[in-house]
Amino acid sequence: TYTVSDGSASASETLTLTVTLVDDAPVLTPSTATVSEEGLAGALPDVSGTTDTTNQRSASGHIGIADVDSTSFSVTLTAPTVALTSNGVPVRWIGSGTATLIGHADGVEILRATIDSSGAYTVTLSGPIDHASPTVEDIRHFGIGVTVTGNGGAASTTTLGVTIEDDSPLFVETMANLVLRNASGTVATGDLVLDIGADDGSAARVTLSGTGSVDAGGYIIARHLGEDGTL
Repeated sequence: TYTVSDGSASASETLTLTVTLVDDAPVLTPSTATVSEEGLAGALPDVSGTTDTTNQRSASGHIGIADVDSTSFSVTLTAPTVALTSNGVPVRWIGSGTATLIGHADGVEILRATIDSSGAYTVTLSGPIDHASPTVEDIRHFGIGVTVTGNGGAASTTTLGVTIEDDSPLFVETMANLVLRNASGTVATGDLVLDIGADDGSAARVTLSGTGSVDAGGYIIARHLGEDGTL
């Protein structure tokens, strides 16, 4: 109620104010988790590669959440949109839309991501992910969606980036030259003393290159020396 007066008389009226509450959506800060195949069983940790910053298969961190009108949150994860494979087998996801997301290849768990209502997350690698190049230690990057919903129902989304560092094979010993007798049926056996590392699936193989005849897959067709020593 307000009153207006001119000093000798006054009048009063009622003013109605309507306040509409607006539920502000949470403000989120993205984060990135970096894990390495070199932390898997049978892997070969080293400091080489593009890039190589960790030898751990698990990483934890925090998605920042700020909201002026919410004190508790519902936080869920969404499966990556990019196609991933493990030793050539497609990675499929279960748990999208929940706080636990699991990627598996033919029922074998490859990667697990969990997050709680405060935005604290953990990403754990349990199996290898195929990378772009089979000849170098590189990285594979993809995003997991994060949705945060406040008390009033307003929601925001961001991305939990995941970077997976590659593992690579290692020749444990220096190989000696192999000389075959120039005769039909000659066979030589030996051991390359090779450790394949984490990427030990059906796609792992040894290929050879050189000045001899090698097919498109890198396998030797024939290589011999003549009596004069020429190739």
